[in-house]
Amino acid sequence: QEDTLRGPQLIQVSLKTLGRFLCLILEDYERKSRNEQATNQDFLRLLNGKSNEVQVVPKVKLEVTKIEKSNEWMASTTQSLTSLIPNLKSLRSSQYRDIRYEFAVLSFNLLNKCLINVHPFSRFLLENLIASCDDSDEKVRNYSKKSLAKLRENISNLSQEITELFNAHLI
Repeated sequence: QEDTLRGPQLIQVSLKTLGRFLCLILEDYERKSRNEQATNQDFLRLLNGKSNEVQVVPKVKLEVTKIEKSNEWMASTTQSLTSLIPNLKSLRSSQYRDIRYEFAVLSFNLLNKCLINVHPFSRFLLENLIASCDDSDEKVRNYSKKSLAKLRENISNLSQEITELFNAHLI
């Protein structure tokens, strides 16, 4: 019985790890798919954990290293993932809430942080979030709805596609 409980936990942790790893290698560091650019004020808000007030943090030193990936490498990676990611579809209907939740988190993070690099399978990720809005569990449902709202807000060119897919899902 102990092994039966560990199986879903292993899948959940693996899915979380995959999502974080993919975000690290595919993230749109130049923010090409965003409407706005982050400012120093935004960074200070994050450091302080406050959204309304900005306070200066003493002795903060930032060293940003530019990560460059060749276009060929990114195209090859994206092509490989285009055939891999749809194979995860069965996780959307897992009987375990935590697995469905992590799959929704993976979908949101890839769309929100890596849209320009995951474009070939962005429709699949969007469909996953939309389907998760009807999940039987409130935690998954609420997360998916909030994620779609954030995507509409953050990435204006995705708003129309979200609306179209959502309407198609309702039919």
